[in-house]
Amino acid sequence: MKIKLHGLSFLREKKEQFPLLYLKHLQEELIEHKWPTEDGNVSYFIEAAGDIYRELCKEHVDRAYIAEKERRLKNFFTLTSGDINELIEVRKRYPDYPSKLDRFLEKVCELEKITKDFHFGMYADRKEKMLGSLNVIKSIVKWGKGEIDRYSVEALICDFLGLHEGDAVFG
Repeated sequence: MKIKLHGLSFLREKKEQFPLLYLKHLQEELIEHKWPTEDGNVSYFIEAAGDIYRELCKEHVDRAYIAEKERRLKNFFTLTSGDINELIEVRKRYPDYPSKLDRFLEKVCELEKITKDFHFGMYADRKEKMLGSLNVIKSIVKWGKGEIDRYSVEALICDFLGLHEGDAVFG
């Protein structure tokens, strides 16, 4: 028998019964497709990390889907000077872009706090990876605002993906 779910308010009441579903709907409510889209590179990488979080909220995780999103995050290492210049131009052309990113970052931090405090039960092994994906999103947003450099983001992505110095990033 399938239970018909009536949105996040129902799940808040039943979050102990449906913990992953609750987090999935919360992620969709707070951050899914809510980031500013003025810069395609920032959006591309935020989406990949968010997709990993959301996939980990499913009872049966599609490891191939996660691997595809992880490959997308590795593309961060191939950004060209043209990509970086495009982001600089976006900041100049859209003066409200950083404040939009700030508002989005607040939502990411809210989801992060809830995820940290959440009781995962039998799914506890997913918590670290879910928090890692939110850290990647936060670093990409800070890079998009010009607060951190790309190498700081690359280091965080390496840590998230379990890459070490000398590992092949592609292939």
